[in-house]
Parts: sequence; structure tokens; C-alpha cells
Amino acid sequence: MNPTVRSALSHAAQVPCALPGDPGYETARAVWNTDVRRAPLAVVRPATVAGVRGAVRFAADRGLPVAVRGGGHSLAGFGTADDAVVLDLGALAGIDVDPRGRTLTVGGGAVWGQVDEATQRAGLAVTGADVPSVGVGGTTVGGGFGWLHRAAGMTCDNILSARVLTAAGETLTAAPDSHSDLYWALRGGGGNYGVVTATPVPHRDAVQLLGVNALAARQDRTAGLASVPARRRRRSSRG
Repeated sequence: MNPTVRSALSHAAQVPCALPGDPGYETARAVWNTDVRRAPLAVVRPATVAGVRGAVRFAADRGLPVAVRGGGHSLAGFGTADDAVVLDLGALAGIDVDPRGRTLTVGGGAVWGQVDEATQRAGLAVTGADVPSVGVGGTTVGGGFGWLHRAAGMTCDNILSARVLTAAGETLTAAPDSHSDLYWALRGGGGNYGVVTATPVPHRDAVQLLGVNALAARQDRTAGLASVPARRRRRSSRG
């Protein structure tokens, strides 16, 4: 990317961009799954919706692919791509808790640890991932299950609406009575519908959860199978 194009992208996104060879590029392109090693054309981290819109339009005008990154925790590495403009939403991590209305509005770059901390102060909770570093946006549009999903449903089942920036740079509110087809698709349909910059969801009363993990050393793991019939024991050992 030549200096003129770099300047154009930074101006459009309203923030500096990280390009291959820049000091911060390796950090900017990294995602949680270290097996995913993509080489994006540029990484930008807009701090405003206007900056997101500018970056999307920049890429669309030049026919460049865009990879949207929320928390960067995708196992498949959906938050990055080779020769693409990576749109890192990490700076759009605002969380607005309304205890009276029992709703929560979350920015596209927030992670569940931040959400849990904010909601628990109000004695409320919402279905989310069971790992605090997972991004809210990717979890939500991908389905979303966590500690409360058996009682409250999947995260996508709780979306009240979503503010979405389309590939054309248009901002829409997807809800049951507004762009309902987009609203339907976003509730578990994954990506490629636009950039979700904010999502309101309802709250539930917080509950105390207790969990236990049972672990055994490899050499002793058959001890607990002593009462299992031989046929079942052989089948179990295959796993």
C-alpha cells in the first residue's frame, strides 16, 4: 500500500492504520488462535461509527475484502484474512446498562468479561460466552451459549435490535419491525451481513453458579471404570 493510499485509509477511518512492516503490525494482526496466521493488507481500529463507515467505504471503493474483528477469539480466525482490510472494533466497547428498563446495549468490540462486570454491579445477567475474553459481537451473531443458555436461551435469542453498517456504508437498525429480514439473519446466521456496531439485549436476574471439573491423571483414568461392563469399557477407551 503506497503512502497516498495509506493516508486515504487513515483519513477515512479517522485513526492511523497498521501496515506490513510497521512496528505495531504484528500485534495488530494477531488473533487468539495462534494457528491462524493471516497477512492482512491493513488493520484499522476506528473509535467511532463514522470511522467504521469510512473504512468500509474505503474498502468497497477499491474492491478490497473486509474482515470484521470483535474480540478476535474466533477459533476459525474469522476476524482476519489475507490481503484484506481488518476492521478491529475493539475501541467500540461501550456498555450501557439500564437496570430500570432491564436492558443492555453493547458495542461491537466489547468482550463478555466487561459485560459481566457491568451487569453484576446491577444484580443482572445475560446469556453470553463462558470465557470472559470472547467478543460479544461474534458470539451473538454466531448463536451464543454460555452459563445461562439453558435458562435464558442462546444469546441470539435475546437480541432486541442491532445497529448495522452495511457494505454500502448505510446504517440500519435491524429489529422485528424494521429490516426484519436482516434481524432474522443476524440472530445466529453468522457474518457477511454488515458490521454490527451495537446490540441491545434484555437482562435477567443474576444467579450464583457453582461448577466442578473432575480431572484424573492418565495412568489412573481406568480406575473409575471398574464397575462399567467390559463392552462399555472398551468403547469408552476409544474416546
